[in-house]
Amino acid sequence: MLSKKLDIPFNLYKESIFPIVEKTFSDEYVVTKINENEFRFLRILQSSKGREVMRRLTVIDRGVIKIVDKSLWIELDVTRIIVFTVLIDILLTLTYWKLNYVLFPLVFSLVVALTIFGWFMMIQEGNSFIVEKIEILRKQLE
Repeated sequence: MLSKKLDIPFNLYKESIFPIVEKTFSDEYVVTKINENEFRFLRILQSSKGREVMRRLTVIDRGVIKIVDKSLWIELDVTRIIVFTVLIDILLTLTYWKLNYVLFPLVFSLVVALTIFGWFMMIQEGNSFIVEKIEILRKQLE
């Protein structure tokens, strides 16, 4: 999980936070209230000529916003992407291992390097998204 914290002003009630969060995320996301202290957001899929567009596997597709004490935590769910990339890496490695024993160490190193680079880019994208949303929320909470 990628997460960051935003302090809530002391004069703001918990009940007034959900409409602010919903307004902030409403342009691209559907925000649902799980309970009084937790909200889930999910990216809205665009449709193309009546057909559903396939959901991309990105970091900013879904997340959770939690109210803990006097702070607001934004968390992004990255477990799906990590599991997907690990499974693809295992499949590629096993496939190439069966085909060619000589170049296996080189291919394995390349697969691991590309995976680490992909995860690094995923973390960068997630952190920039969270920072952007925290700045918007900070302005609206004041």
